[in-house]
Amino acid sequence: MTLKDIAKIVDLSESTVSRALNNNPNIAKKTRELVMKVAEEHNFVINPHARNLATKRSYRIGIIFPNDFYEFNKRDFFSQLEKYFLLNSEKNQYEILIIRAKSLEKTIKSGNVDGLIVVNRDISKNDLEVLKNYKVPHTFVAYKPTFLEEETIVFKSDNVNCGYNVAKFLHSNGCKNLLTITSENEGLTDYQDRTLGFYKYLEEKKLLGYETHIYKCGMTFEDGRELVLNQLELLKKFDGIFVQQDKVALGMLSLIEKYGIKVPENLKIIGHDNIELIDYFYPKLTSIKQKFEEITLRALNYLINIIENKENKDVKFTFESEIINRETTKN
Repeated sequence: MTLKDIAKIVDLSESTVSRALNNNPNIAKKTRELVMKVAEEHNFVINPHARNLATKRSYRIGIIFPNDFYEFNKRDFFSQLEKYFLLNSEKNQYEILIIRAKSLEKTIKSGNVDGLIVVNRDISKNDLEVLKNYKVPHTFVAYKPTFLEEETIVFKSDNVNCGYNVAKFLHSNGCKNLLTITSENEGLTDYQDRTLGFYKYLEEKKLLGYETHIYKCGMTFEDGRELVLNQLELLKKFDGIFVQQDKVALGMLSLIEKYGIKVPENLKIIGHDNIELIDYFYPKLTSIKQKFEEITLRALNYLINIIENKENKDVKFTFESEIINRETTKN
């Protein structure tokens, strides 16, 4: 089955069929659907090399991850994003190329990608200058580099609202003394925003009964265990805790009942990121699930529209996270 054969079946010119198969916006939707239907029925597959030559595109989108994205404490977050980027790119007939930040300039100069999605809070000014100089379409997911303007488009979770909703959830489930455990790294704005939202709820409901309702520490499993060992008296003051990283919460759960604090009877705990490790701990951790599937799809659609010179209408940039209610908050 060739392009010419399909053109005969649908009674259209070969050029029209070719443009329909390549989703050309100038071809009527009904015509595109008819051509696609016939192509599918006859197992016709577009030759990607011919398509690339005709359009002068690679039909590849690069995803810029940090150089250390594969490390244990970051792997869960980035693997979830990678999974949904790959799934959603298939819907748009684009390939995904995962790029470590240090390979960015080389990738751009090679012409291997049509556009880039930056998922790296530490991307340098020099790297962004390279993007601009080579006029590479790009957008951001999850993080906005601190040196960029406020109006920069970033597809991400609404972290302020997340913190607010977690405090509200704990309060509505009977907790009166609330604490959030957040990152000691002041440069991580997603943690800062969740803390801001959490504290805002406490202020509104006049729940600020202690000197502090915010505790800062490292965000690893071992940090969670050390928190129980070194700050047990602090933890005993509270009956609801929002731990802004699941690994810290799981570290706490691995020790806390040994020291007389029963979860959820004495203390309710909510984590963040909804990582797979939750399934291997008891009680199972209530956690925050970010809508990575929708975030990645919206970011891809936005970028592809720029690449293909289409208009972006009613673009949604921020997304509500979901509380996955499990055993650490159930009465």
